[in-house]
Amino acid sequence: MTGTSSEPALHVAVGLIHRDGYYLLASRDPDRRGGGVWELPGGKLEAGEGARAALARELAEELGIAVGASRAYPPFDYAGDYAVRLYPFVVTDFTGRPTGREGQALRWAAVPDLWAEAAAMPGANGPLLRHLAQCGLVLA
Repeated sequence: MTGTSSEPALHVAVGLIHRDGYYLLASRDPDRRGGGVWELPGGKLEAGEGARAALARELAEELGIAVGASRAYPPFDYAGDYAVRLYPFVVTDFTGRPTGREGQALRWAAVPDLWAEAAAMPGANGPLLRHLAQCGLVLA
C-alpha cells in the first residue's frame, strides 16, 4: 500500500472488467463531483463487508452482472480531497450483459484508450492504474 499513514475512512472495491482486450468504463453520475467523466466501476464497502463481496454486490447493482472469476491486487491508499483505500480486482469472467442500471453510460476501452482516460479519471482512478502496473498487471 502507498500513501496515507492512517486508516482511510472510505474503502472502495474497484473492478477492472476485462473482455477480449478491452476494459469496461462507466460514466460518473453528473450530479457527483467529477461527474460525466469515465471511471472504473465499483463502490463502497458496507460495514463488515469484505472487498470481494462488495465488488460482487456493486457490480450486480450497478451493471447487472455476476462476477465469475477475478484476481485481487494489493490495496491502494490514495489521499486527494479525501483519504480512500481502493481494493482493485481484475474481473476476467462474468455472467450477464453489462448495463448502466443507474443511468450511467458504459463503454469498452482498448488499453491505449484506458491509459488516455486515466488522466481525466476522477481522484484515485489514474493513480490506481499506475499502482497496478507497478504490481505487475500487464494491461493488454
